[in-house]
Amino acid sequence: MKKKLDASKARNKVLCNEVKTLKEQIVTLLEKGKHDDELIDALLVQSDCYCWSQPLQISPLSIRDET
Repeated sequence: MKKKLDASKARNKVLCNEVKTLKEQIVTLLEKGKHDDELIDALLVQSDCYCWSQPLQISPLSIRDET
């Protein structure tokens, strides 16, 4: 009976440590996702600014004569 109790306590300790590790990984992934979202937003803003600052260039090949 003592062996079963000790084994159960050991298993419980291992599982508690695993839960703690998984929770830390979740926090890390959530932070990474937040930083990724911030980076995407910054890139979109930069892209919008770049598009508006560049004049529209139409190449002669893109205009077709309809005559």
